[in-house]
Order: sequence, then C-alpha cells, then structure tokens
Amino acid sequence: MLDDAKAALLASRIKRTEEKDLGVGRVKAIFKIKSVGIIAGAGIESGMFQQGGKVKIIRNGQIVGRGVIRTLQKDKNKVSSVSEGSDCAFAVDGFTDWQQGDIVYHYTEIVV
Repeated sequence: MLDDAKAALLASRIKRTEEKDLGVGRVKAIFKIKSVGIIAGAGIESGMFQQGGKVKIIRNGQIVGRGVIRTLQKDKNKVSSVSEGSDCAFAVDGFTDWQQGDIVYHYTEIVV
C-alpha cells in the first residue's frame, strides 16, 4: 500500500509536455546567403512564425529536422513575427537540408 502511494506521488510530480502548434508554413524556395547560410523561403499557411520559436520540418510524412528560427525576414527586412498569408525567409539553427515542399510546423511546448 505504501509503495502504491509513493508511486502515485512520484507520478504526480512528473511533468509532461505537449506540443501546441502556432503556425504552419510550406517551403517554396531555398537560398544561400553568405552572411546567414542556407535559408528557406516559405509561405505561412496558417497561424504565425516568430523569431526564436521552435520548429519541426516534415518531408514525406517524416520529421527530418528540428530547431529554432535563428533569423526571420519579410520583404528583405528582419522581423520578429510573420502572420498567415505572408511569405517570409528564415534560417533554422542546426538544419540546412531544405527541400522545396517541406512543411514547417512552428510550435511551443506546454506543461500538462
């Protein structure tokens, strides 16, 4: 009985996280910029993207990368966020293997 109580108490202390989608974009073009590296040009199909936000990259139904948006630009101007219906360009820390058609999910992690 004491072991069951300990297990229940321990389980209540363990925090789980879930991903909450903030936006979805589709890569339209890939660019190589000397000062930045390889960036993706994308259209934001829903929600929004924010600089510093977490993303996961999906290709053919598989996650091919994860990272953080390092730079975000709209019309060659650096911006902090881009909304649905806009085109933008961005670089993701730790990911450079972009392909046209990649789907990019911008998300946040919430504790449940």
